[in-house]
Order: sequence, then structure tokens, then C-alpha cells
Amino acid sequence: MFKYAFKRVARGYRFFAALTVGVLVATTFFAGTNVAADLLARDALEGALDGVLYDVVVNSNPSNWTDTTFSALEEDISNVSEVVASTRTTLVTFRYNLTGTYFQVFAMDWESDFGAGLELVSGRVATGPNETNVLVGSLNESLFALGDNVTIPVVVTVSDGTGHDRPEQVLWNVTVVGFVDVPDASRYALQQNPYAGILAGPYGRGIEIPYNILLVDWENTGAPLLRAAHSYPNATGAYVQNSIHIKIDREALIDPYDIPASVDRVEEVMHRIGMYAQRYGAEVSTPLGTPLRLFQFISGMMNLAFTAMALPIFFMAYFTGMTVSDVSYNLRRREVGLLLTKGFKRKDIRNMLLLEGALIGAVAGVCASFLGALIAVTMVKPEEDVLNIIGRNTTAVILSLVVGMVLALISVWRPANRAARLEILDALKQYVYVEETSEYKRLLPTLAFVLGTYKMVIWALGIDVSMLITVLRPGNFFLVLLAIAWVVVDGILDFLGPIFFLYGTTKLFMRGSTRFQDSVIVAARRFFGAFGNLATRNVKRNPARNAAVVFIVALIVAYGVSSTGQLFSQYDHTDRNARYTVGADVRVEMEAGADVTAAVAAVEQLDHVEDTTVEYRLTLYAGENALSVRAIRPDEWPEIAYWEREWFVGDPEPMFTQLGDDGVILSITVARALDVSVGDRIYVVPAGGRHPATLRVVGLIGYQSLVETLAGDVEVSTGGDYPSFVSEEFLNTTGFLPMATAEVLIKTTPGTNGTLVEDDILESVEGVARTYSVTAQLDNYYSRPIESGVVRLQ
Repeated sequence: MFKYAFKRVARGYRFFAALTVGVLVATTFFAGTNVAADLLARDALEGALDGVLYDVVVNSNPSNWTDTTFSALEEDISNVSEVVASTRTTLVTFRYNLTGTYFQVFAMDWESDFGAGLELVSGRVATGPNETNVLVGSLNESLFALGDNVTIPVVVTVSDGTGHDRPEQVLWNVTVVGFVDVPDASRYALQQNPYAGILAGPYGRGIEIPYNILLVDWENTGAPLLRAAHSYPNATGAYVQNSIHIKIDREALIDPYDIPASVDRVEEVMHRIGMYAQRYGAEVSTPLGTPLRLFQFISGMMNLAFTAMALPIFFMAYFTGMTVSDVSYNLRRREVGLLLTKGFKRKDIRNMLLLEGALIGAVAGVCASFLGALIAVTMVKPEEDVLNIIGRNTTAVILSLVVGMVLALISVWRPANRAARLEILDALKQYVYVEETSEYKRLLPTLAFVLGTYKMVIWALGIDVSMLITVLRPGNFFLVLLAIAWVVVDGILDFLGPIFFLYGTTKLFMRGSTRFQDSVIVAARRFFGAFGNLATRNVKRNPARNAAVVFIVALIVAYGVSSTGQLFSQYDHTDRNARYTVGADVRVEMEAGADVTAAVAAVEQLDHVEDTTVEYRLTLYAGENALSVRAIRPDEWPEIAYWEREWFVGDPEPMFTQLGDDGVILSITVARALDVSVGDRIYVVPAGGRHPATLRVVGLIGYQSLVETLAGDVEVSTGGDYPSFVSEEFLNTTGFLPMATAEVLIKTTPGTNGTLVEDDILESVEGVARTYSVTAQLDNYYSRPIESGVVRLQ
């Protein structure tokens, strides 16, 4: 049987090549997306690990260490072969002048990686004894100026001779000699933030975490402090955190293609370091665990997402394989009959055909692993070596082989079973069309058509099924279960709905549709004469096979249109989202109390600035409902800010003119929560405020579906996350202006690089807290490996 199967594959290469092509296309897409997911996730991992400055940390808190203790432990740790480098820090946390403001003081080695990338803003670096730098960006950095003396109380535990300890204070005086800035990775490493790999990596950009930090030199300031605390009479320790930050050989320990093993190797090194640390009462931790496990999750999700993206190709390969297998089966009827007369058992016939399919799938899988890797590397990381990627990612090769074999077996399974059941007398017939007799198989196209049509209608009407379920509020337990099942099915149809619609439509129109076939015959006769008669008879004689061919062609065209549309839709979404986030070409956020008028005047003097306006942002509360509010100048804002007419329910221009000193264009989400509409009044207060102000609703902003527009009170869609708009005059009238954050919106000349404008603003404008630009937002997006990689792969 095995010998004959191999011989048949070699002799009938034309049919087997046709089946191989279908399987090869699908498995190539699968292998390509799988390898691409691994490459992109590996980039994400490298970005996350770049945000982790040190890999293992030894902590003693509270601590009785001195510089001698540090040296002894560092010498012990150096015996671990995977340790590459280490440095020491001491942390003291104190309350500033008995207020509620706390500062962290880090004593560190300026020559270590903590000092790499340091920028001196003013003054000088605090390398001398009892000198300190204020870290720029600290929440309360304005409390200090150059030359200020800062008294830092350090709590020391002292034995009272009865087995109990009491706290005493050692006052530590330092002088502010400069203001410095360090990279986020250094700050997170000092603070030992376990999410440093995420926050300092590409996905943490834009996330603001408040801090108050002072920096001193460890050798000249930190070490004397520890000695002073240790020499305090009867001292047993101090409320400081002494730490040793360790770098390990990542290249030897971390394999992006085997994260569980990498985690185990890192933990093994950590435990060996812990063996030495426990002698000094210290604990060991690693900030690598979070980014490694996150990478594993991201990699799995990307594989699922990319496989879903290639799902139509699997359907195409399946139907191609089914069509080719049916043709092959009918042309080999006599061969099967002869084998039966020679004594072949029916199960041998079936197994032989399945073995042929497995051989085809194996060949396609092996070829696909190379082709897929080549495509993925070319599209995602052209600098990578394809053979090296394949050699390191054997899992992708094995998966491609398995997928190819499974897909080929599925394609030949049904014809193989039909061949095994073939009677010897029927084998003399060259072709027999077998109509589907199983009722459930006859109903499948109808069910697919109904589900696909349902999803198309839901999309067209803009209905959010989860929102609709919320509005319907099924109280019965069984109705709740049905509602949950409905939401799950609807979510699945988000991916499969178009395919179901296409498949069901094709089958229903082609299979058993005499009228449709007759109309094709009449049309063909009119245009093609005798050739039309011959062609249409063939169509009518074998509707199932032709339906499969029509479906395959339609699926190829539809998938091409869909994937191209998704790509351009992604570009459009990325650009519009960046513009919405910034609010204009460039946005400048001002510090509290800054002179906004002077800032606007300074900005307008810069090159490439075409026009400006001021926008104020604050949060107001209507009962328990929070309103994200933007106060604008209605005569300026529409000409400078980024907005779209489709955001508003109705014509926005009359809404802007009606704002006045008490009007509001209200977010439709808030309007639904408050059950108000245009013309109604709402009462709002600022955060912590007591005196409410009255606002008159002059318009709504947010998404409203076609059903909601026609039906009025019906809610079947989410309104979206849109801000509400009031006028600047409203803030002046109510006295809310000091509670708002001032933003300067800038319209630049066409083709201007907004990032350069940001640099000019930071250099020449006083009172600027931070700047944003569309250019920087887009650069940020395309620098993130996963999002940009998905676009390149598409």
C-alpha cells in the first residue's frame, strides 16, 4: 500500500501538484505569519529588556550595612559566572519639612549605567560630599533652588538594652548644586519598578508616573551617611534601603524562542545570588520576569491574530483541495475498482488515499516553512538571515509541517471515504454526481448565509450587540445565558461573518438553483452560440463542483479587496488617532500659573507657525458622571484645532455659535447617562468644588447609529469617548478657569515637521510643561515593533 501510494503520487503529479499548490499557499501564509509574529514579538521583547537597566537586585531594608558589607557581598556575587557587572545604591525616603510631600534620595555611582545619558539642566553634577541634584520632572522640584540647604532626617534603630529597639534621628544636611535629567530606564531602575521593561520600553511612552527624587554621590555622601548611622551609640540598623544592582549575561540566558526555559535560567542565577545574599539578611528579585512573561503572552496573541488574518486562505485551500480531490476521485474510479478486484480491502483503499494526502501535505509543509520565513523576513526584518531564523525557530517548521498534513488530510478525507465505499460495478462508470443527502449538510449553506447576512446587517446599522443586550436587560436566568451566548456568537462572526455570507450565497445560488442555471444557459446561448450550449451543459451537469470554483474565485477577489481595505483603513486610523490625541498640528501644555498670553505671543513668533488658539481642559462632574471638558474660543478653535464634522450629531457650526457663556456641546455618552437632550440644562461642579454652575445643552457629540437616528430613544450603539465643549467665557464667568490646564493649539504650515517645532518651543517659550505633535505621535507608533510590523506584514 505504501509503495503504491508513493508511485501514484509520482505518476499522477498533475493532480497532486494542483492539491499541493492549494495546501502550499495556506501553509505558507501560516508559516509566514507565525515567523513574523515571532520576529515582531522578539523586537518587542528587546525593546522591553532595553528598558530594564539591571537584571537582578539584592535589597537590604532596613539595613545595617556599611561600605565594607557592600564590598564583601559584591565579591561573593562575582563568583556567579553569569554576573557581568554590578553597582550599589542607597535609598532614603523623607518627608519634606514635616509636610505631606515625600522625597526619595538615591545615593548612586555616577560612573555606573545609572549616570549614562544624564543631562545637566542647570548648575553642576553633585559629585562632591553632601551635594545633591534635583531630578527634573519631580512633582515638587519647584520647592528647591540652587544653593538651598536641605535637612534630611535618617531614622536609626537603637537598642535600649532590654531586647527592644527605639527609633532615633540622624540629621543629614545636603546642598542643592544642580538640576539634572536621566533616562526613564535609569529612574525606574533606581525605584526598582517591576514594570520598568514596559514603562521604559516602547509601550510606556506617554505614561506619566509622578516622582520626587534627589540624587547624591554614593562614595562621597552615601557611604559616610551609612558609617555615621552604624557608629551611632547602640545602633542596630537604619531605615534605609541598601541595594546591589546586577547585570547578567542576557545573551546566554534568554532565548526569545523559548521563554519558559529562559525564565527558569534567570531564576536559577537569581537563586545562586540569593545564596550569598541571605548571609547578609538581604532579599533578591529580578525585574526581568514581567517583560518575559508579557512577551510570552504578546507572542501568543500575535500568533492568534495573524492566523485569523490568514483564515480566508485556509478556507480557499480547503475548497481547492476538496474540488481537486473530487475530480481526482471520479477519474480514478476504475483504478479503485481494479484494486478491489485484486483483493485490496476497503480500509486499505481509504488509507492509501489518506497517505497520498499526508505525503502532499508534508511536502507542502516543508516548502511552506522556507517560503513563509522568506516572506516574513523580507516584509518585517529584511536584515535577518532566513536560514538562521528557521534554524532557531524549529517550532514554526514543525507547525507548518503539521498544518500542511492536516489540511491535506481534511481535503482528501471525504473522497477517500467515498472511494472506500465504492461498489465494484459502479467503478465502471466514469463520473457519477452524488447529491448531498444528509439533511444537516444541506442546511449548512443556508445557516452560513443567515449568519453572514445577520452580521452584515448589524455592521450596516452600527449596532453594538453588547450595548443592545444591556438596553434589553433580560431578567430571566435562561434569557441571560442566551444573551451571553448571543454576544459570543456575534464576536466570532466579527471574523467569520463575511466568509459565511460569501460561502452561503455561492452555494445557495449555484446548488439546485434551476432558474439561475437556466438564465446562465440562455445568456450563454445568446453570446456564445454552440460553445455556450456546451459550457452551460457542463455547468448544469456538475453544479457542486462549479459552485466550489465560483466560491474560490470570489473568495480570492474578496480577500484581496478586504486586506487592501484593512491596510489603508489602518493607515487612516493611525493618522486620525494621532491628530485627535494631539488636537492640532502641535499642542503645548502650559504649567499651572504660567503666563498664557506671553506664551502665545512667543509661539506666534516661531518659524512655520501659521495660527494659534488657546484651549482649556478640565474635568467637571454632573452628579457622579464625569465630563471631560474642553473650553474653547468658538470663533478661533474650529479653524485651528483638529475635528471632524461626523463627530457631531447634526450641524456643528450652529452649536459653536450658541455656546455663549452657558452652552455645552455634550458628549452623547454623558447625555444618555443623565437622560438629557438638546435644550435641557445640567448642573456641574469642578473636582472638589461646592458651587454648581448651569449649562444649557446646545448640541451632542458622539456616535449615533442609523437605528438611533430614526428611532430616537433606542440605544443600540456606544457613543464613543468624546469630550464635551464649552466656551472660555463660561470658565471666566464661573471662576473655573484657575482649575483648568491651559493648552496652546498650533496650526503649522503644510509639510512642517512638528517635532522640530516642539524643540523650538521648549527652547524659547517660558512656562511650558510638555509638548505634543502629530509627527511625534506617528513616529512613536511606527517605532513600536508590533503595530508597525502588522502593517508591514499586511
